[in-house]
Formats: sequence, C-alpha cells, structure tokens
Amino acid sequence: RGGRCHCTMPHGYMDMPQAACKPETALTCMSGVAAAARKDACLQCRGDASVARRAINACGKIAHWQQALALLAFMGQDVLEPNFVTYTSVINACRKGAEWQQALALLLVMGQIDVEPNIISYSTVISSCGKVGNWQTAVALLSAMGRATVELDNISHSAAISACEKGGAWQIALALLSAMGQVTVECDTISYNAAISACEKAASWMMALALLAAMKQAIVNSNTISYNAAIGACRRAVRWDRALSILLE
Repeated sequence: RGGRCHCTMPHGYMDMPQAACKPETALTCMSGVAAAARKDACLQCRGDASVARRAINACGKIAHWQQALALLAFMGQDVLEPNFVTYTSVINACRKGAEWQQALALLLVMGQIDVEPNIISYSTVISSCGKVGNWQTAVALLSAMGRATVELDNISHSAAISACEKGGAWQIALALLSAMGQVTVECDTISYNAAISACEKAASWMMALALLAAMKQAIVNSNTISYNAAIGACRRAVRWDRALSILLE
C-alpha cells in the first residue's frame, strides 16, 4: 500500500477541484477512470469514485450521453458504487441528447437497486420525454411520482405540460394545469406559458386568452412568452381583432 504506484491512473485528477473538471476535459477524465477499472489498478485509484462522477457531470453538460453511460458501466464493473447524483447526471446527459428511452431505462434501474429516485430524477426524465413530444410517457411518469409518494412540484408539472404542448395534446395540458391546484402545487409563469403555448398550436384562442386572464387573477407574472403565445393562438384562428386587443392592453 505504501509502495510506488505502477498503474496508469492519472492521480492528478483525484485532486482536481469540481470547477476545474470542465466539459472539454471530460474525455481525459474518462481515460483515467477506464484505467481505474483495470484489475491491476492500485487500490487508491480503484476506490476513487469522485473522478468518475466529475467526468459524468462534465459529459452531462455537453450532452455526451454515450460517454456518460460508458462511465456508469465502468463504475458498475469496479468497486466504485454509483449514487443518486451519478445516475441523475447520466439521465441529464441523456435528456440533453434527446435520448428519452435511455433516460427512462436508467430511472427504472434506480428503482430496482438501492438508489431511490426522487423529484429531480423524475423531473429530468419527464423533461427528456418533453423534448421529443412524448407526452404519454411524461404524464405516466407524473402519475408514477404520486404513487411512489415522491413530492410533486411545479417543475415536474411544467415539464409534463411542456411535453403535452410539444406533442399537440393541448387538452391534456390544460387538465394538468388544473390538477396542479388539486395537489397543492402552485401554478407559475412557466406552467401557464406551457399551457398557453399548447393552446396556440391548437389555435384555441379563447382558452389562451382565458389562461392569460387567469394569470392576472392569480397574480402570476406574465411575460413576453405569455403574450406572444396568446397572440399566436389568435393569429392561427384568424382573430386579428383579439390579437390587437392584447397588444393594446
């Protein structure tokens, strides 16, 4: 243990601060972790999970989901145990790479091992589904959160509403927005905007205007996205008079 290490693990990465592990150094970190997985690696190298975690986090920032999955596999093969943060970082990499199937698979794996998913991991997978308009899976995951006694918040709901918006399921989006009050989750600007945008795609101008009015009544701040989406709904329905009235408010 006290002798000189002859393995190929770059020990310098063990002392690297979190901020120094930037996305551009992720692949270099990966090569170090790969060396740590070798049977002839020293105990010091093989026991350092922080190297892999920093590299996975860096891969997540630049949507290198393949490399993040490979690092997770290295950790599983060696004595390095992935934790909640590790899995969530890989899920986030899959989200940025629009790989919702991979993100969902990782969430299911977390439920099968001693790494319990929480609101962050669920919301990240829901957002991943939203990027490709897979509203069915997003809504199913939102329901699964309730059954798993995972606390719901406006982030998870907004992500599911955005998935409905991208998938053209505007009525489901409105139902989710309405359900937020029933589960004591406060509607915010993001959730309202997602619902109004869903109405815009469906040219449902009356509902878009109703939501805009509901924001004011609930004292929720509206912004450029809110107004543009409502105007867009009026434009699609060829209701230029109502679009003009929004501009004149």
